[in-house]
Amino acid sequence: MPKIICLNGPPQSGKDTTALIIAEYLTTKGEVCLIDKFAHPLDAIAKVTLGFNDDLYRVYREELKDAPLPGYPDRTMRQVLIAISEDYIKPLFGDDFFAIQAVNRIQNSSFADWIVFSDSGFQLEFDKLKELLQTEKDSWVRLMRLERGDGFNFDKDSREYVNDTSFVSVDNTKDIKHLKKIVHSRIDSFLN
Repeated sequence: MPKIICLNGPPQSGKDTTALIIAEYLTTKGEVCLIDKFAHPLDAIAKVTLGFNDDLYRVYREELKDAPLPGYPDRTMRQVLIAISEDYIKPLFGDDFFAIQAVNRIQNSSFADWIVFSDSGFQLEFDKLKELLQTEKDSWVRLMRLERGDGFNFDKDSREYVNDTSFVSVDNTKDIKHLKKIVHSRIDSFLN
């Protein structure tokens, strides 16, 4: 069973960057680390719905999330993703859909030592993930929250801060070198 790290923080707080830092660092330690997202099924639906190829979807998902979509000037990618999640998937399959799908992917990742979920943003999903994995031998789930400072919040987002007894804070108010140092330190504490 891979060890699981769930990253939590407001939009633009550095979750994807932190996931890459973790994966690169664990690789130097001889560990196999995958990066995943709770929103993986959501991304598949949105990409097909919008008719975007992989490159165009990645640009609007990562760089232009709050920009008007081509052909839909009154809609942004963030609005589309929230609507698909909150108005379609969750009412149809339940609020724990993304956690259940994440557990299915975890259970099918037998070669990975670690999996980092770079988009943990709902308490219910995090709790359900932990609950479903508790029955697995050697289950290990940790929450890492990114703190970015003023101006970085969930105001335009449906996500929230997630809490857990395993929660560790990561200060991302400085440069990338500082972020790497903090993240490496947190990972070293997990390894020991």
